[in-house]
Amino acid sequence: MVNSFETNFIPQTIEKTPLADAPAQNFFGEWCRINDSIVPQFISREEWEQRSTQGILERNDQGRQTLFLPEDLHLWEAPLIMKVCDIDTYASRNPDKKEVAYQRMINFGKTLQLSAISLAKIESDFVVKGTKFGKGEEKILNEMRSIANDVIVGFYNFGKAIEDHSFPKKKIDEKTIENMSLTEEEQKIADRFFLNGFEDRQNPFKYKQVIRTAQKNKARETLGKDVGEQLTEEEIEEYGQLTSEDILNLRIDKASVWLRSLTREGYKADGEKPWETKVGPMQHLQDRTRRQVTKAVETPEREMQTAIFRRGVEKLVTKMKTPNWSDAIQSFLKEGYNLNLATDKVKLINTLEIPRLEEELEKIRQTGDVAKISAKELEIAKKIQKAVSSFPYKKGANNPSEMVETQFINCVGSSILGGELLNEVGIKYLHANLPEHSATVLITSEGKVYWQDFTPPNGSNCNYVEITSDMLIGNPDLKNSTNIPGSGLTIEFKNWKINNKKLKVNLFNPEVGLQCHILNNTGSSLIDLGRNKEAIKAYKQAIDINPEYASPYNGLGNIYREQGEYEEAIKAYKQAIDIDQEDAIPYNGLGNTYREQGEYEEAIKAYEQAIDIDPEYAGPYNGLGNTYREQGEYEEAIKAYKQAIDIDPEYAIPYNGLGNTYREQGEYEEAIKAYKQFIKLWNGDEYWIKRAQKIIENLQKEE
Repeated sequence: MVNSFETNFIPQTIEKTPLADAPAQNFFGEWCRINDSIVPQFISREEWEQRSTQGILERNDQGRQTLFLPEDLHLWEAPLIMKVCDIDTYASRNPDKKEVAYQRMINFGKTLQLSAISLAKIESDFVVKGTKFGKGEEKILNEMRSIANDVIVGFYNFGKAIEDHSFPKKKIDEKTIENMSLTEEEQKIADRFFLNGFEDRQNPFKYKQVIRTAQKNKARETLGKDVGEQLTEEEIEEYGQLTSEDILNLRIDKASVWLRSLTREGYKADGEKPWETKVGPMQHLQDRTRRQVTKAVETPEREMQTAIFRRGVEKLVTKMKTPNWSDAIQSFLKEGYNLNLATDKVKLINTLEIPRLEEELEKIRQTGDVAKISAKELEIAKKIQKAVSSFPYKKGANNPSEMVETQFINCVGSSILGGELLNEVGIKYLHANLPEHSATVLITSEGKVYWQDFTPPNGSNCNYVEITSDMLIGNPDLKNSTNIPGSGLTIEFKNWKINNKKLKVNLFNPEVGLQCHILNNTGSSLIDLGRNKEAIKAYKQAIDINPEYASPYNGLGNIYREQGEYEEAIKAYKQAIDIDQEDAIPYNGLGNTYREQGEYEEAIKAYEQAIDIDPEYAGPYNGLGNTYREQGEYEEAIKAYKQAIDIDPEYAIPYNGLGNTYREQGEYEEAIKAYKQFIKLWNGDEYWIKRAQKIIENLQKEE
């Protein structure tokens, strides 16, 4: 049977082997390198199966460790790799953490099974409770059951494979799954997983909100009140209690609405503007379901990657040394501490006396005085921030291995180091992702939220300013800010600005947000090295971790455009714009893509939108110059190139465009001047310098 919502992607995703091709293997090797000294070695399935669990990770003659992986590694085998890596990572210092992530993955496998059993029981009730299906709707019911069956069988067998590290030799069928039983607690786990969009790290508040809404609806129905009428807590308590039958009906209703929507034909078309896509509600739900299911199935791959990231963080915290040439940090370290500075370099974790700070905080926590606890947390955070922000800054220095070796850090690197030192003491924080920068927010035991930037030198002038609801658009409640969903929480300040625009910040669980940032930066670095296939993998990994992070979509768009894959480039840029409509960069990329295809009207609209958003961004003016020149509108082209140069006189590219325009008009003297300035400023591929020099030589002959 062919459904409106095709489910063949589920088995395809389950059966994929994420490290099977060279780009994937090379990227994983790069990820290991930037986080730790592990060297992955890919071997045949037969060789790998001959190794015991202890033989997956071995120390080689150079003192580095080799991680043996099968070329056809399956997703359900990834937890085993996680376990081996984490045991080695935490063996000496944090043995209690050795199997925490692994156990979480096993529990995730069990959750998949529980959700499959729950959906199977709901699906069997569609006929029993099927009074909502009228005559002639048997086809819709059958489509719903077909979709449900594919999800049930896929989730259950994949969850079982994660738990056992091997796929069942014979798939468990839907009827067998339906006959399995669930305890009340297991049913709640399944409900939370379903309501949370198949997220592993669930948000219990979403489940509570659904139950609370159902209680209110029942109380209103019992009391005969309209939807708009207020209810007292006493009324909800007395008349809104849900029976097991109510809960079952609620579960059936929600699943029924979801599955019925998946059977309907979706609508998607180009919008009036080049960056717009019109998506109907059914198509939106179907696209979202596809993303959510795919993300759930790919969880083991992300968690394996995170295990490597954890090694990098542990290495950074335990091996980062105090640079003996930094007077600022040495001054800090001598302020009231019993420090041993006899050696040239000392470990930062020791010089900060993190164990002592943890002990001091714990003693205050035992008093139960929340105000005193929060004051101590703030005091410790400030000390850590002062130390971390005293390291020398270097752009791109966010890879743990390189940070340990060079002692240089950037905004992302400082967020990792400072944040993990807070973790060591037991202080909560979130990663703050903002335009071209990384920071954190501190969360005290009182629930107060403070801006916290570890970036050298000295962080930010807003450091430890309390962020209150009235400072933010929409006045969001920040009391439960540590319980943010996996997709993060976006806040926008009323008065704080960056580049003359209101500051919009995306808050993430640190492990999620920082990994995304490093992956995105790694993708950019790989592009610079000409390793586009690996860069695509890096960007896609960042998107897999957090689909609401716009920057990697823009990176993908740039690669696809460079490779002439214009349809994919436009799709990627539009996805970036959908996430952040106030970022000018993807509009510029979209304009470049349309221009290269000769779609000049759409290109001009995209460039003009980028300029409307950010009039001080030189890129779209250069794009307009190219567009007008290619159409022979030389006067407009020259005007646009000069606007780009006025904004950024050190921007080499518009001088080249200006030279081309003057040359095509026969104004050779002006062309030569522009080309010479381009040669002076250009620091990219030598080809363009040689080209400009050759053109100058030819023009001088013609003068």
